[in-house]
Amino acid sequence: MPTNNYFSQEFFAQQPRIFLAPMEGLLDFELRQILCSVSTYDAIFTPFVRISNNVLPDYVYTKMAPELLMDAKNRPKLIVQLLGSHAKLLAENAFNLSQLSPDGIDLNFGCPSPTVNRHGGGAELLKNPDLIFEICQQVRRSVPQNISVSAKIRLGVENTKSALLCSQAVISADLNFLTIHARTKMEMYQKIIHYDVIAEIAEKFADFPIIANGEIWSLEDAKNCQNIAKTPHLMLGRGAVSNPLLICDIKNLQNFDAENKNAWQKIVDLLSLYAFKVRKRLNSQQTAGRIKLWLKYLSKNFYQAADLYQQIMQIKYFEDFPREISKNF
Repeated sequence: MPTNNYFSQEFFAQQPRIFLAPMEGLLDFELRQILCSVSTYDAIFTPFVRISNNVLPDYVYTKMAPELLMDAKNRPKLIVQLLGSHAKLLAENAFNLSQLSPDGIDLNFGCPSPTVNRHGGGAELLKNPDLIFEICQQVRRSVPQNISVSAKIRLGVENTKSALLCSQAVISADLNFLTIHARTKMEMYQKIIHYDVIAEIAEKFADFPIIANGEIWSLEDAKNCQNIAKTPHLMLGRGAVSNPLLICDIKNLQNFDAENKNAWQKIVDLLSLYAFKVRKRLNSQQTAGRIKLWLKYLSKNFYQAADLYQQIMQIKYFEDFPREISKNF
């Protein structure tokens, strides 16, 4: 395994490591900034950049991840995720991306989207461990050793029988770490979860860093996942968006009281700051849409968010939102 980069064995020896997941259509640049302002994630992942039939210009990556234009000392550790099924083309794009100095490059073998799978990408690749190995190997060889290369998989397509083979394909290619979403492609985002299968992989490859992902909404969920999956390292996705304070709970190992008024005031401040940042990039109607989307997730943990969402769901323009959200303008 490569050792002369940030995500080394020594890095994972300090436990646990908490990553922010790539979330297509939800975790934009501004929301990543907001969530990272609450507490430090050990790394953040961008939504995937699709690689289909050409080598992409730099602006595609910097548009998806403006963090690449920031001084690396002033940003969280940044991992850009690529999605595709052509090993040579992915390797060529990964090399070009590496020149922009991300901290890591991740390969998506887990997206369950029918559109993505129809073109042979994402979770569809779980049918072909040999191709997964080829992709991982070629990308690892194309990228300088100081930049990590990792992969994210699901446990299979219709069942979990291929999980071990797909994991072995990644690990055999000398990558830095593997993130496993504890569902199959067909299970999408159902309540079904298979931390026990992750445990089998973690125990089989005990010296290789495994990150567990899926259905982590609370501190109790995080502990349950760590105990059953036999890995301390977690990736937070929808749980982090619905409760930005979850990272604090996990790192401090303390229960979070959603009824606490100070907690809700912190969320309101984050919402207002998010609106301020998004409005610089998007028009009024688009900004309103982004705020509504986040509020729907926040409603899972905060009754005040549900109430606020009901107030604004029919409001079309951001300028017409309640003052508590638009107070920075």
